[in-house]
Amino acid sequence: MSRSDRHAELCCLVCLGLASASLPVSRAAFDSEMVAQELPSLASRPDWLVLLPAMHKARAAEPLPDGLEEVALSLARGECEGAQIALKPGVRLESIAVQSAPEAVAIALYRVGFVEVRVPSNGEGRVGRWPDPLIPSRDPVSGAPIPAFGMPARDDEPTLVYVEVCAEGRATPGQSSLALAIDATDQNDKHGRVALTIALTIRRFELPPTSTLATSFGFSGLSAARGHGLREDDDSALARLTRRYAISALRHRISLHGLSMSPPTLLSRDPPRLDFTAHDAELGALLEGEALASGARATSFDVRSHPALRGFERLERDYFRLYEAHLRAKGWLDRAFVYVADEPTPAELPAVAQRARLVRAAAPGIRVLVTHGLIPALDGAIDIWTPNMNCLFKRPGSAYCATTLATDGYRAQRQNGKQLWWYQSCGSHGCAADEGLSEGERCYFSGWPSYMIDHDAALNRAMGALSFAHGIDGELYFNTVEAYLAPDSGGVADPWRDTLRFTGNGDGTLFYPGTPARLGTPAHLPIESLRLKHLRDGLEDFEYLRLARQRGREDAANAFVESLTPLPWTIERAPGRWEKARQALAQAIEAAPKPTPTPDASPLRAPQP
Repeated sequence: MSRSDRHAELCCLVCLGLASASLPVSRAAFDSEMVAQELPSLASRPDWLVLLPAMHKARAAEPLPDGLEEVALSLARGECEGAQIALKPGVRLESIAVQSAPEAVAIALYRVGFVEVRVPSNGEGRVGRWPDPLIPSRDPVSGAPIPAFGMPARDDEPTLVYVEVCAEGRATPGQSSLALAIDATDQNDKHGRVALTIALTIRRFELPPTSTLATSFGFSGLSAARGHGLREDDDSALARLTRRYAISALRHRISLHGLSMSPPTLLSRDPPRLDFTAHDAELGALLEGEALASGARATSFDVRSHPALRGFERLERDYFRLYEAHLRAKGWLDRAFVYVADEPTPAELPAVAQRARLVRAAAPGIRVLVTHGLIPALDGAIDIWTPNMNCLFKRPGSAYCATTLATDGYRAQRQNGKQLWWYQSCGSHGCAADEGLSEGERCYFSGWPSYMIDHDAALNRAMGALSFAHGIDGELYFNTVEAYLAPDSGGVADPWRDTLRFTGNGDGTLFYPGTPARLGTPAHLPIESLRLKHLRDGLEDFEYLRLARQRGREDAANAFVESLTPLPWTIERAPGRWEKARQALAQAIEAAPKPTPTPDASPLRAPQP
């Protein structure tokens, strides 16, 4: 059966009813660290337990596969890897506990939740209940247990646990293992225990804690506060929530722009005098490497204009001049940018160019970013060109991009110190309903990297490898909490029930609001998604590839890219092949001579249709 036939067949599955994710927590006493010692141990793994790779999306409507014989994780120091433990429908998870783990190796457990997909993102998507939200067993900040982790699954759905293993920089290279104890009860109240060992290989190289690929993903603290049901005028609660989201993103090698969206305090208007106290309190720990124990730093942040000065050019020039001086003194200037316009239309280009030149004239050290491809009307005014990734490649089937300029077309700009970032949009899955597209358009809007829930994990992961292969300097993404608000009214929406935006399930939404009512906790928490883990794995792929190049193993980097992402729309889907390629790349890095860092080369090759 072809892949397209399989998609057509699966789209005919009857859509299961949505389980109420807002039911009160009935097992508040559940503790993932406690194991009932009186339960008998099982000599071998029972048939109700299945081991799955992290990249397998186990849909509620589909039978679980046979799974892996064992879980064996390989990770560099400074890297996180995952695996999944599945209990077949009708088997209730009573407890899961970490029995032993090597020093400097951290383990986090998440219950994988399901969300309803009623309209497929495109021909590659399917209706039904898909795995995505990850309910942690413990609050990552306070360490307190989260009761909702122990909520039983529906009788007709599997219980999924995502096991995340992170090796700190001080972890000892070599072979080791960690042990889990799992207790469960079947429909006949028969108890059973599984002692599960996960083999670990800690590599002899280390990934940098800060992403070497610049990232900038959108976030609105106000939207998040509304999604969590917080008062919009509660500044302290908004600041706490924003900080938690920013730290969660940074743990996944992602820097957020927007945050509170508050500019420095304006003490006087003419001349402008600024107070950066609140501004620095929001950004300081993220930019200085103090937010995480690893020392990871944000790779970018947005410089915010002040609405009281907008339209007054002399005052704005003074404002940006003061802003630049402050950032230079703090040592943050190299990561600052002004997001001058988002996908400007031809009619808007003169005003965009004028504003960009205002910023650059007043504060030449602050870079100007626009989500647009290189165009004469903006030449000389832009420092970070950020086109839609579709518009860098010619692909048959659609005239989605009015103009297409390959990466080579930016060579002169980059030689003059400009950067080329990119972003994915609904161009990855189609900006119109699938049934309204021609057959050629359906073909065009398939295979691209995608952060959609109902797309293969490989599509969620591929941006890192593609960014390396095509010499991209950074990735921008428009939002991470888009579905917290209704698309038309701006009122509160519920992403636990509906993430469909711009014809894509999860487009612009990589988190879920973890409210006390839902989680049974005193604090509001950002709930990460399975897609966020895949995205992080892709950024770690980028670090592997970059390290291979630095160690003179360009051949190994080429082999990885060519086997998994030969074209931006031709991405290997099989989790096993991704793992095999990553292992080969890791072995090549370890076997290479002592690192001799060299400047990053130009893109490996230009894609051909």
